[in-house]
Amino acid sequence: MAPSSTPSRGGSEPAVPDAPVLVVAWGNPLREDDGVAWHVLEALRRLRPRPGRPPLHLRHAHQLTPELADPVSRAAGVVFVDARRDGTAGEVRCEAVQPAVGANPLAHSLSPQALLLYAEALYGRAPQAVVVSVAGERFGMGEQLSPTVRRAVPRATRTVLRQARAWVLSPQPIESSGLP
Repeated sequence: MAPSSTPSRGGSEPAVPDAPVLVVAWGNPLREDDGVAWHVLEALRRLRPRPGRPPLHLRHAHQLTPELADPVSRAAGVVFVDARRDGTAGEVRCEAVQPAVGANPLAHSLSPQALLLYAEALYGRAPQAVVVSVAGERFGMGEQLSPTVRRAVPRATRTVLRQARAWVLSPQPIESSGLP
């Protein structure tokens, strides 16, 4: 899909017909609980297709980069999955995000909000998006999740599926303020 010459500033573009929900898992799988998103993605990958389950496009990344703006713009909705340092270990949150300028424009990675802004500015569409996050307990070197976070993976997986199903049943593009 080529970039639009007149981006939609209001986020009112309809979802791409029959587009899957994009699930982007990011974090470092070599830093214990920081890799929880990769485990959620693998749990989703192992699910068998069945009636009523929305189509998902699964991607993993060490960090969010501008190259993801194109697939983001074409998705019915985007679920970003990540670990977080605050909260009680194993707590799963699902929070809506909208296009916005990132806090550090010179950073090597983007926030979900900045990635949505790129999608809107470059491709004329920013779909609805949420961040599903799991509070971690350990962020040292290692590939194993802490027991508490490992037990949260099924809950996070169900949260992703529930959100994807809601978008497929009632697609609503997000309202955005556009570029300054």
